[in-house]
Amino acid sequence: MEKNHKTTIKLIAALTASLIMLSALAACTGWKLNTDHTSGPEATEEAPAPTELPAATDEAVPTQAPTDEPAPTEAPTDAPSAGASPGYYKLIGGKDGGQTIDESLIKAMAALGLYAYMVLEADGSGKIVAFGEDPEPVKWDDKQISDPDGKDPAPYTMDGDTLTINAGETVLIFRKSDEQPPKTGEVMPPQTPEHTERAGYYVLSGGKEMDTVITQEMIDGLLLMGTHVFVVLEPSGTGFINFMGNENELVWTDDSFYISEELYKYSYENDKITFSPAESIEYIFTRSSEETPERGQYTETSDPGPGEDLLPAHPEDITFAGQTLVDNENVLITANRIIVDEGFIPYGMEFTVTNRTGKTILATVEHALVNGVDVDCMLFLTLEPGATESDSTYFDIQDILACGGDDPSEIELIIKVSDYEDVFADPIYLGTSTVYPMGEDKAGPKFERSTQAGDKVIVDNEFVTVTVYDFTVDDYASVDLGSAALFMYVVNKTDKELLLSFDTIEVNGVKAESYLWESIYPGTSRFIFASWRTQELYSAGVKEEDINSFSFSLEMMDRDSFNVIKTENVSFTLK
Repeated sequence: MEKNHKTTIKLIAALTASLIMLSALAACTGWKLNTDHTSGPEATEEAPAPTELPAATDEAVPTQAPTDEPAPTEAPTDAPSAGASPGYYKLIGGKDGGQTIDESLIKAMAALGLYAYMVLEADGSGKIVAFGEDPEPVKWDDKQISDPDGKDPAPYTMDGDTLTINAGETVLIFRKSDEQPPKTGEVMPPQTPEHTERAGYYVLSGGKEMDTVITQEMIDGLLLMGTHVFVVLEPSGTGFINFMGNENELVWTDDSFYISEELYKYSYENDKITFSPAESIEYIFTRSSEETPERGQYTETSDPGPGEDLLPAHPEDITFAGQTLVDNENVLITANRIIVDEGFIPYGMEFTVTNRTGKTILATVEHALVNGVDVDCMLFLTLEPGATESDSTYFDIQDILACGGDDPSEIELIIKVSDYEDVFADPIYLGTSTVYPMGEDKAGPKFERSTQAGDKVIVDNEFVTVTVYDFTVDDYASVDLGSAALFMYVVNKTDKELLLSFDTIEVNGVKAESYLWESIYPGTSRFIFASWRTQELYSAGVKEEDINSFSFSLEMMDRDSFNVIKTENVSFTLK
């Protein structure tokens, strides 16, 4: 890029940067609809040229009452004699690198009462207002716009009433308007969607993820675990979406959702919302007549473990500066950095994957072993031939820290790369890489949970030791979808990956459908939980405070063959 195109002056850069300000609305969740980023404003490999942008209309910004100082309509003789003319210019489109600024995005911001525009005065001065930011002064002539000192000038062109600033990867398109600009510091009233009758509570009812169809049975299984997936659209054009306990604020228009820096198109028909956060993923939500949840009501209910929200004690000791994990003729995978307390990721890692094959590939982290504990970690990237993608993943270390474990000093990653079209074929790559967040010399011993008062060892055989260390009933146990959970610490004594499961539990003599399906890597330990609905218990007259006895048949399977190698009939009581 040429030197004078390195940016479109700091105030225009501020304008484009402010396009992501809605991320501040993403309350505590960070659920990104799809880590693959194959949809949304950053999805395309190359942003469309300005001529490809959707036609914008003056309806993008509502008319305001006249201000005390209307924009001048005539320039004095010493003002710019060509190019733009003084007046009020509304942003109607453009691009900033991979970020496309189209009518949908502008409307999404308008739904919050946030607008972007430019006012050029007759004396060659002016200002730019970027979505809710304070006005920034500009200087302009018949060829370019710059800051008041003339630094970093941005060239522009005029085509009728359309002014286009073109500075390399950043293009901003404004249209001159006969309306009056908002008063300085005034927040314009939010726009509401035309179809406000769509406002309501919508629950997941179907869809697909890659080749897997989302069935009602799967949805019921999620509810059984106290896990919810739903969308709430409010008449004002705002709302929120909850995806398995993670909740995001959203802004909605008649055809788009704006969620955590991403814009998603949706369709609406017969009280059903359908949208695709990725090419191979589609979610269908159906209007529900049940009572609309409140914000935060079902946040993180899927795992209310005792170690929730803990962070490493000494993040300043992290020295990791990047590492190549896999580098062969098929794939390049690097770990870029350790992430601590950034948005929804309390502790995680950023990865970059390059596909060197001629196939579409699927790159996953099958297991992450933190200080010898098998923890939840999801890296799931689909890449077209020759593509490079970056994404971050979360390591669930809270239970380790809650039980007195040290900060992560050794992270062992079992990485798998598959042919996306045939994921059951032999993998393109399967191997292990180890990362030392604080340096290899600081790698400590494997974590071993010490026995605590109240622990109940329910299984101790040649394969596993299973210890129940906590029992909870969620805050909404009195409603039909209330749930309870047993929290367990499992040690895998074998050289096989084991799968532990049961689907029925007897609580105080009452049978209830339950859910446990957890794998544990060979020679490691893992924190797991089993959950069930409490509706059957309450219907049978069992009160929450009386729950104290449990029975179930625990199956231990070889994860590779799914053959049952041991079944333990377990009965125990807790205080």
